Amino acid sequence: MGGIHLGKVTYVDPSVNAAFIDLGSNIIGFLSAKDAVSTNGKSEALSINKLIHEGQTIKVEVTADGFANKGPRLKQLQLDVSSPKHQAPACINPPPEPLDSILSMCIRDKVSRVVFSDAYIEKKLMEWLQVEGKRESFRLEYEEPSLFEKYEVDDAISSALLRKVILQNGAEIVFEQYETLCAIDVNSAKFAGQAKRGSLDINLFAMQEIARQLRLRRLGGAIVIDALKMNSNDDRKVVLKALREQLKDDPFPTHVLGFSHLGLIEMTRARRGPSLSESLTKNISSSVPTAETIAYNLMREMVGIGRKAKSAGYTLRASAEVVNVLNGDLKDTFAEAASKIGQVTIEICSDRTSEKWEIVPDKIRISHD
Repeated sequence: MGGIHLGKVTYVDPSVNAAFIDLGSNIIGFLSAKDAVSTNGKSEALSINKLIHEGQTIKVEVTADGFANKGPRLKQLQLDVSSPKHQAPACINPPPEPLDSILSMCIRDKVSRVVFSDAYIEKKLMEWLQVEGKRESFRLEYEEPSLFEKYEVDDAISSALLRKVILQNGAEIVFEQYETLCAIDVNSAKFAGQAKRGSLDINLFAMQEIARQLRLRRLGGAIVIDALKMNSNDDRKVVLKALREQLKDDPFPTHVLGFSHLGLIEMTRARRGPSLSESLTKNISSSVPTAETIAYNLMREMVGIGRKAKSAGYTLRASAEVVNVLNGDLKDTFAEAASKIGQVTIEICSDRTSEKWEIVPDKIRISHD
C-alpha cells in the first residue's frame, strides 16, 4: 500500500463502473470510477468508460493491498509529463517500508511510549518522528532483545488465529471468516440459563473484546455479530452504543448499521489488505502457518539463539519448502539476520515438515518441533 505505479488499462467494465489495471509482476489492480480522474485532472461522477479506455497508460497509487483473489485497490493520479519516462507497467515509487507503514497506522494521540530493541529501528523511528513532527509526543525506550517473548507477542498472534476466544466471564466469541464476510457468534457458555439481564451484561463485555479482536485479526469488509438474544429495544440500543464507543479509536473506518430483521448486528470495517490469517496461514479456515511465516519466525529465533549461544558458525536444518523461501523471496532478509550472529549453513531435511526445524551452534543443539 502506498506505492506509485505506471499502469496499463487492460479492461474497462461498465457493469461495475471500474477498470482493471496491469501493474506488472502478474498483479492486476482495481480502479473504481470514483477514484479515477477526468482529463482536466478532477474527480467527477462519470461512467468509467468516459474517464479511461483500454490500452491507456495511467499513473495510480495503491490505496489498499490485495487479498484472497482480489487485486489491490487503486487511486488514479494526474500523469506528470515532465516525470522520467517509464515503460508501463512499472513501479515509479515503491511503497513505504513496513516499519513506516506500522508507525503511520499505530502512532496515534493516545500512544505514550514506543519500545524498541534494535539500533536500525531506533534510527528509523527518529527519522519518522522528525518528518512527522512528533518527537515530543511520547517516550522512546530501549529494552534488551526478545521483546516478542517478554510481551508474549507470539502467544497473542497464536490466539488471534484461533476461531474461539474465551472471555474472563466465561462467555465465548467464535469467529468464522469467509471471503465475503466475517461472522461472529457470542455464546453464553457456562452462563446459560441465567436471568435475561445476564444477556445484556455478556453482550456488553463481548463488544469490548470484539472491537479489540477486529484490530488484532485485521478483519474487514462486511461483518455480522450474532449477540445473545435481548428482548428489550433499550438493551439493544445500549449494546450498539457500546460497540460504537469501542470502535471510535479504530484506525480503520467502521460503520455500525444496527440490528437486522434477523436480529444480527451488521457493521462494516474498511479493508486495507489481507487479514491476519490470510497473511500468516495457508487458508483462512486453518491455523497452519505458511512457509513464509515459519521462515520469519525461524529468523527471529535464530537471532535470539545467536545472542544467547555465541558461536563462530551455525547449521540450520529445515524442510525444503522453508529453505526455498529463505533462498528465494527472503534471501536478503535471511542474509541480514545471519549477519547478526555469524556464519549460517543451511541443510535441507526431506523428512521434516515445514513446522519442524533446528539450529545447531557448534555442539549445542536447539530444535523446534
